[in-house]
Amino acid sequence: KLLDKKLSTTGLKLDGDAKSGNAAMASKATGSDKSGKKEPAKSGDAPASAPQSSWKRDLGSVLEWLVARPDAEWFLEPVDPESIGLDDYFDVIKKPMDLGTIQTKLTSGKYRSAAAVVADIGLVFANAMEYNEAGDEIHEAAKRMAKQTDKKLAPLGFQLEGVDTSGRKRKQEDEGE
Repeated sequence: KLLDKKLSTTGLKLDGDAKSGNAAMASKATGSDKSGKKEPAKSGDAPASAPQSSWKRDLGSVLEWLVARPDAEWFLEPVDPESIGLDDYFDVIKKPMDLGTIQTKLTSGKYRSAAAVVADIGLVFANAMEYNEAGDEIHEAAKRMAKQTDKKLAPLGFQLEGVDTSGRKRKQEDEGE
């Protein structure tokens, strides 16, 4: 029952079609040739020489790659805590975020910087690891995804910040006290 509750923390309906649809969409991602960039950015900022359309294209490709990952099923849609009985969700998670929302914001031009996109990607995984205990399937999936994302972002000069992939819980829950 705990797994069912945690499965539904994302509000995602696991029906096979959702996952295969995202995988099909992401199959267009081909990676990125970054040979033209001279120096990597710090703290998620786009390299100064990178035109705005370049970071949008590059991070769009990273997002397509992310949603195609097997562990992405947990992070594709916003959590609907009310419908799944997670009364404490907004007490723990102050700024919810999911990969689908990031894709929508990126494609609709709502992001003004690469740093904002990278910060939201990190927030997805930080939230999942914050709400779900270390060792939990969702927590571990978030940790794997964060590590994979950092590897994918590194050649572009970006790094996730605020995501603890060591497996330690950043905030102790008061349940059971």
